[in-house]
Amino acid sequence: MQDEDQCECSSNIYASFTVEDLRAQVDQNVRGEHRLTVPELHYVVDDEVLRRVVDGQGVETIGQFALDPAGEARRLEMYQIVGADSEADEIRLSIIVEFPSAPPAFDSDAWYMAAGKMRYPDEGGGIVAILEAERVTETPEALPEDDD
Repeated sequence: MQDEDQCECSSNIYASFTVEDLRAQVDQNVRGEHRLTVPELHYVVDDEVLRRVVDGQGVETIGQFALDPAGEARRLEMYQIVGADSEADEIRLSIIVEFPSAPPAFDSDAWYMAAGKMRYPDEGGGIVAILEAERVTETPEALPEDDD
């Protein structure tokens, strides 16, 4: 994350979006972590300004886990299905959750809250959304009101 709260990057509607704007527009938990959905974190990849603002920020999100598609031993894929008017319309949006060591065992039908620092590194094949997990707990599907 850059030191300044102001990003002077690409000319788009978010060109002047700052960390202060993020704090003002996105709910936070009692730890000050921004509550963002997996789809929101996923789509930040596409915008340089938003990436620079969100990179390094503490976030909390909820989704379901699957094995990492690249087979990385310390990573799981966290996803949400969106646009589910019918199975044919479903889109699976995901981020990578990276653990300091082996990831925990998980139930593929359960929902999990993951919290930690968000990163958007270029891993050679493009920018990747990675949540560096500090906490993971099983949870109901919806974000809790103000629980940790």
